[in-house]
Amino acid sequence: MKGKWVDIVWGLALVLIGGLFLTRNMGIIPDLSPILWSFLFAAASIGFFVSYAVKGKEEWWWLFPALGSGSIAIIIWLAEAGIDGAFMGTMVLWSIAAPFFVAYTLNRKENWWALIPAWVTAVIGGIILLENVISDDMIGALIMFGIALPFVVVYLANREHWWALIPAYVLSVLGIVILGSSAARGEFVGGLFMFAIALPFFVVYTRSKANWWALIPAGVMSSIGVVALLSGFIRPTGWLEHLLGSLLFLGMAATFGLLWTQRHRSPTEWAKYPAVGLAIAAALVLIIGNRSEIITALILIAVGVWLIVENGRRPKLKG
Repeated sequence: MKGKWVDIVWGLALVLIGGLFLTRNMGIIPDLSPILWSFLFAAASIGFFVSYAVKGKEEWWWLFPALGSGSIAIIIWLAEAGIDGAFMGTMVLWSIAAPFFVAYTLNRKENWWALIPAWVTAVIGGIILLENVISDDMIGALIMFGIALPFVVVYLANREHWWALIPAYVLSVLGIVILGSSAARGEFVGGLFMFAIALPFFVVYTRSKANWWALIPAGVMSSIGVVALLSGFIRPTGWLEHLLGSLLFLGMAATFGLLWTQRHRSPTEWAKYPAVGLAIAAALVLIIGNRSEIITALILIAVGVWLIVENGRRPKLKG
């Protein structure tokens, strides 16, 4: 019954707040002073905390408006006092993180997901405080590492959530790439990043050949990585540019070709079509260069001819 009255009270409050905004925009009442807004948000924060206490601790989402309104009230008051700084952004982010932490602690088994947004917003809020202490590259890397950590915790808490290792790994690699971006050429950093992304897919594939799909992102990412690394060693101009473009298509063609060789144990008979198409594209790039409009036109013509030939071979249905 108490919960019902809480909803009714907040319904009336929303009507009053909406009317306040409407009359102010229509010029019926003057703009409120910042200090008055600060007191209004503070009062709203207290009201939300009271509602949370009445509703019960399981209704943890009431903490979002409670902490959010409180943060806004403090920020307005500090701004009027001439106090400014990155800590204001931290305050807002931590007010978002706190309810998620509460949800996680209330029921770790069912609310395991809450740890991810909780930790992400908490880490970013903490790192903002270091903006004048460490370099931009270090800040970016710490953000990536910080976001990766909750995924590791999710996996360690329940090994069935193995998928959490993928974003954890990718984000960690991104952090390393950001750290090395100022010390190495962009082509090398990009190439190593592609290989790092491809690695977990290779692991998934080697653990079980039933995961044949993992070979596609592994092969594509590796092909891009090879081209990126080679472009860092040589200046891709003239025929060398054609060669690198051709190698990219050739690597992807080889990926689908490998899939096609496993057609006897996996449903990969279809892989021969992209393998042949990408091989033809590799040859075209090597001959005429990276002229996408010509290559696209030739590919469309080839696909059209193939459709005509294939349909011409199929026997007509009777009746």
